[in-house]
Amino acid sequence: MKRIEKKVKDLVEVRHYNSLLDYHSDPAKTLEAYLFTDATAEMMSKWLTKISEVSTQSGAAKALAGYRGVGKSHFLATMGAIVSNPELRSQISDPLVAASAQQLKRRRHPVAYVRRGTNKDLFEELKDALAISFEVKRTSLSDSLEELLKAAASKAGDLPFVLIIDTALERVQRVSRNDGPLLGEIAEIAKNLNMFVAVALDDDIAGADGVNVAVARTYSIDYLDQDHLYRIINTYVFPKYTQELPALREVYEHFRSVLPAFDWSEQKFTSLYPLHPLIMEITPFVRLYVKSFAMMGFASEAGAKILGRPANSLICLDEVFDLVESGLRESDELKDAFESLDKISAEVINQIPVLQR
Repeated sequence: MKRIEKKVKDLVEVRHYNSLLDYHSDPAKTLEAYLFTDATAEMMSKWLTKISEVSTQSGAAKALAGYRGVGKSHFLATMGAIVSNPELRSQISDPLVAASAQQLKRRRHPVAYVRRGTNKDLFEELKDALAISFEVKRTSLSDSLEELLKAAASKAGDLPFVLIIDTALERVQRVSRNDGPLLGEIAEIAKNLNMFVAVALDDDIAGADGVNVAVARTYSIDYLDQDHLYRIINTYVFPKYTQELPALREVYEHFRSVLPAFDWSEQKFTSLYPLHPLIMEITPFVRLYVKSFAMMGFASEAGAKILGRPANSLICLDEVFDLVESGLRESDELKDAFESLDKISAEVINQIPVLQR
């Protein structure tokens, strides 16, 4: 293959992306930062329509499944921002979502955010969320789940009460408990009230054996796959110069020829370039231990650093590791793995001349 003369900057534009670490403190920023694709716009439209249809004795419960880091939390927070802040609905960028938002009553819908991992169990976290929403002391709330939810629905009046349950970004450790049965109870009760329940399904809810039976029975489950992330990165973070697509194909063929195991499709490679496709695949596992790792923010920052490199340069795993190593080392589950890594580094890698490593 002939030598590739072009630089990364000749093939792609790298755009800045602001990663939000807090989706709830500023609803306007949460909405502004959310980038809709056809798939997420259609899903958001359906969820907003369902909220508009909720009435007394006709509640609904929906769950959003998908790999960690795929955007479930941002999706749910954006939905919460739309329903609880009617003044923001005119700022919705997607026309389909904007039209569905117009079906909502032009008032501030009450929303409570249950943050999994911030208390000893889900019921206590539910009481925390409702105490904040009602602006009361949590000790004044009932210890009966049914009475608790009925009180929430009653305070909402003729509006739907929206209950969003998601794993807290600030939780110290992975949530290692099965909340499925209680989530099922919440959905069963909510369906007889003017209440809409939305849940982000992480693997710690589903358990090792797949989606929890109680959740599957009581929730309508939508799936947010990684394909929409490919489109977001290609459109908003790494838009390609159309006239350089033949050169990008040449880069792809280069990797296929020198790396026999490089078996990603050309379409996937082109969408993510200059991000190595493997990074997208490991992101859910990184997020398992470092919840603050944001794929698009990382891609934008790393992409800006390699613009001057040859076009056959990619953002690779070592750059991810450098960013998240300290967070990974805080996990007790990875202690043995890092002991082995440190031993290999000290006894093997450090003995190899720098230019050969």
